[in-house]
Amino acid sequence: MKSVLTAFPNRLVSAWASSVLQRGGYAIEYTLKTAGELIRIADFCTSPVAVCAVQFIDMDARTLAGIIEGKLEPVFVALPHQLEETAALSYPVISYPSTAQELLFTVARAENKAANSALGLCLHSGKGRSSDRSAEEKLLVLKAKEMIQEKTGLTESQAHRYLQKVSMDHCMKLVEAAALCIDGLLPLPD
Repeated sequence: MKSVLTAFPNRLVSAWASSVLQRGGYAIEYTLKTAGELIRIADFCTSPVAVCAVQFIDMDARTLAGIIEGKLEPVFVALPHQLEETAALSYPVISYPSTAQELLFTVARAENKAANSALGLCLHSGKGRSSDRSAEEKLLVLKAKEMIQEKTGLTESQAHRYLQKVSMDHCMKLVEAAALCIDGLLPLPD
């Protein structure tokens, strides 16, 4: 089954999008409320598309799109008074309310774009994107971060930065650092 992420601070718009997507055959991998949550999940989700708001309490669409570029393909849903703000975006924007068909068509186009981008990266560089990790690898990194958080009191982003630093310092992949951490072979930060 195809899956997507949704991220909306407005519960009504979130419910509408989730309902349309589920009736259209999509599973909702995560339902989020802030841009920060979406950014944290972007490295670990298996969904290629995020259906999200144009404006969050913590960020706007342009900033969010720049951060998740290459990890998730965004489809923005704008309220009527937000449409002017979206004119400069190079990502698909649909207005709310909209038809179910328009949302599903736009999400399908975003999926195709994400698939083509991933394929292009694989053909040109010989490798996939870092967000193309397998679900098992993503879970391993997530478990390592949770273990670090539990044992040290660090936040999720601090635990992630610690794993990134260890992987860079020792010339290893992030998932390898996570495995060492889980196996107890990596010293935990103070």
